[in-house]
Amino acid sequence: MASYKSSTLNLYDSVNGVLYTTNVLADKVEHNAGSSKPHYILGNAVAIYHNDGTYTNDIVKDLYSLKAGQAAGMVYTNNAITAEATARSAMYSSLTDKINIEITNRKDADTLLNNTVNADKTANDGLIAYETGVRATADQELKTSVETQTTARTAAIVSFKADLSVEAVRAFLAEEAEKTNRVAADASIRADLTAETSRAVTAEQKEESDRANGDFTVSAKLSKEIVDRELDVQTERNRINAILDGSSLDLNQLKEIVDNYKLLDSNQTSQITALKALCVSFQTQITDLKTKLDFALVSIPVDNSTEIHSLASEAIVIAADQALPVSMNDSWYYINDPTSSRNKKINWYFMGTQNDSQHKLVSDMTSASFTMKVLSNVSLPFITVYSKRDATVGATNASSWHQAKKVYYLVDSSVIAVNGLYTFYIGSVPSFYTGTLVQLVEDPFGSTQGAASTGFTTKELLTMSVGSNSGASVAGHVNFEMQSFRSNFGSDSFSFKLV
Repeated sequence: MASYKSSTLNLYDSVNGVLYTTNVLADKVEHNAGSSKPHYILGNAVAIYHNDGTYTNDIVKDLYSLKAGQAAGMVYTNNAITAEATARSAMYSSLTDKINIEITNRKDADTLLNNTVNADKTANDGLIAYETGVRATADQELKTSVETQTTARTAAIVSFKADLSVEAVRAFLAEEAEKTNRVAADASIRADLTAETSRAVTAEQKEESDRANGDFTVSAKLSKEIVDRELDVQTERNRINAILDGSSLDLNQLKEIVDNYKLLDSNQTSQITALKALCVSFQTQITDLKTKLDFALVSIPVDNSTEIHSLASEAIVIAADQALPVSMNDSWYYINDPTSSRNKKINWYFMGTQNDSQHKLVSDMTSASFTMKVLSNVSLPFITVYSKRDATVGATNASSWHQAKKVYYLVDSSVIAVNGLYTFYIGSVPSFYTGTLVQLVEDPFGSTQGAASTGFTTKELLTMSVGSNSGASVAGHVNFEMQSFRSNFGSDSFSFKLV
């Protein structure tokens, strides 16, 4: 081997004119065999070392092994690709078959759905056509009915207006007649009050005189009887004493006389004791009678003397233009009749007067009450208080005959027992009553509201009434026996005993 000290080794092929060079540079060694010639390294092993310590002992074998591995890998890969292609082809074929089946099923379902929709559309079209015809007929019938109803209502309105005019005239005439009747009733009541007061005073005076005379007579007779009895006893004693003092009779005869005397004395004593007991009994009865009489006189509130007995047959004025009472069980009996315009309700007026000098203020009335036996608790009577109509120019009045009214009623009538005796009242608790006390309260719907009711208690009291509900539509729902009506004005009291 030749060795040259040079950084470049040049080999020249004179036949082919190719220059081979090996350059040793600072960082590398270059082998250049020319651009058109391959570079062969021949030996039983070609080793290549790297200065980092890595190396290959035979690069040719390593490359061959790598090439053989790549070829085997290529075969495996090709086989895998072929198998995947086969599997995918089979899967695609199966999927295509399923898609074709689904398409067929979908087409069949779409055909069925279209047929169903078409059938439903045909049926709906028929129903719509039928409904359109029915509604057109119904609309025409409704239109005809509305036109008929409109014509009937127009006629009814015309008739109602005519009836309203007639009713207004009737109501006006009725009010005028009621005013006239009330004036007459007031005069009659005042006359009856005067006569009854005079009769009661006379009766009371006579009763007091008779009672005083009777007490004196009984007392005188009793005193005389006691004296007479005591004189008889003393006479007998004197006789026996005289016999005993001047007699020579034997003891047996004297014993008989003594026995007879004792028997006589015992009989006389018993009679005196009986007379004294009778006297005590008479005195007790007189005291009891006086107590009852005094209580009865206190209970009679008319001018502190007696009460007015109002007969059902004389109640035309009190009843005005509504149902008259029927006398029953010393009471005024009433039962409603919804089919009768007169007997479907009551308006029984008390304490009415047109004499201004006799008028009291509403506030003067301390209480008002009526006592009755309840035969039905479905609908109960109520009290109405009326104030006098204000004749001042520009004044507000609720009616042509009164300015305002207050209605007092029982909210829950179910608490009242059928066949029970009750006293229904307004204001303070009445000083005299029978049965169970029940207070009435104001009915805001039935009472006058607004300007006409302003200062109601300061207005003059016109009258009071006991009324019933005209809306009770069942016969017998208003049913009672009214015994009395009372009103109190401080020291003045008025009581109507209804018989």
